[in-house]
Amino acid sequence: MPNVSAPAPKGLALVRVLAVCAPLVGATAVVLGIAQARSGDAIGYLLVALGVLMFLLTYYFIRIIRIARR
Repeated sequence: MPNVSAPAPKGLALVRVLAVCAPLVGATAVVLGIAQARSGDAIGYLLVALGVLMFLLTYYFIRIIRIARR
């Protein structure tokens, strides 16, 4: 008898994409934010905050994937 498992929910595919893309966007935002802040532009601090937020969201996306696997 073959081992058949239920397909993953469709929303989980989006969460997987976000789990991969969020750290890339976060790292890019931090790098660009530091460059902007060094040049004296205040938007750089907001970009750094956005980058940190994206890294935190990555943690939650990974938790959602782990919970869905159970």
